[in-house]
Amino acid sequence: MRIKLHPFVYLIMFIVLFSCASNSEDEFVPPSKVEECDKVCDAGFTLNEETCECEENPVEECDKVCDAGFTLDKETCECEEIPDLTEGIKYGDNYIVFQPEITKSNLDTWKLRTIGGDGYYPENVNANIKDTDLPAIENSYLEFTGNNLNGGTPTSPLKYTFVCPKTTKYRLVMRMLQPLESCTIGSSHCADNGYVKGDKRNDCWVKLEGDFTSGNHIVTEDLKKTKKFWGRGVRKWGSCHMIEAHNKEGKGVNAKALYNLKEGEVYAFTIAGRAQGCSLDYVMFYEETLETSLNLTIENHTDIALEFPEVYRPNTNK
Repeated sequence: MRIKLHPFVYLIMFIVLFSCASNSEDEFVPPSKVEECDKVCDAGFTLNEETCECEENPVEECDKVCDAGFTLDKETCECEEIPDLTEGIKYGDNYIVFQPEITKSNLDTWKLRTIGGDGYYPENVNANIKDTDLPAIENSYLEFTGNNLNGGTPTSPLKYTFVCPKTTKYRLVMRMLQPLESCTIGSSHCADNGYVKGDKRNDCWVKLEGDFTSGNHIVTEDLKKTKKFWGRGVRKWGSCHMIEAHNKEGKGVNAKALYNLKEGEVYAFTIAGRAQGCSLDYVMFYEETLETSLNLTIENHTDIALEFPEVYRPNTNK
């Protein structure tokens, strides 16, 4: 039996079939246009192509070690020379040493004494220097000829600028000679041995400037002022090794000149004349622990050129 459908039913069926056919496949969506990034980044930056943004390059830590007299530029990782350092200073791993005559300052009342020249005390008949003793380094030294043999105000300052090779505690010493003359026993300043008393011609003024603290009971601010620095080297090479200053209780004391210095920092050091005749061969800042490791004794009349190994002298290679 054939069933005859109403024309309206056919219409509904056609609409349903057409709708299913239309949904059986994804609709076509045209791709969006990708714009190419042509941004140019500055040095030190890299282009992120996804975001089209310049991103700073990661900083690689620089571990380069610069020689004394140079400082590290961490941005470029290059060693750059430190300006205005005094030429002629010798740097060790834990010491600084130099002859005072390398200064660029006007010597004024300081006189350069050289072997065979006028006033060279080791050749004086009053000198107590033996042939076995070590002569002045390079056979030259500076003698202060101002003020009087007892002392006086800071005169004829000599300036030096150096860079610290290592962060540690340093002690200041100098190789010093007291060129004492013979005298009439009983006269002023004359000792019973017929020579000028041993506490004459034995000191100078010193001052250190820069970023440091005191290495002992001396007040830091006191160490940043001009202070008397003294020792003994009666008619022979000895040492300046003690500083007159004030402790934290405000009491005047004689003590080691100890400074906590920082690696890479630049320091300005000044020596000024005090006692007429005080003669200086060389100056040294050294790590205090060397006194233990090298079994050193630095006291009155100690010739530091003989007490320290030869490498610590200013005219030798490291």
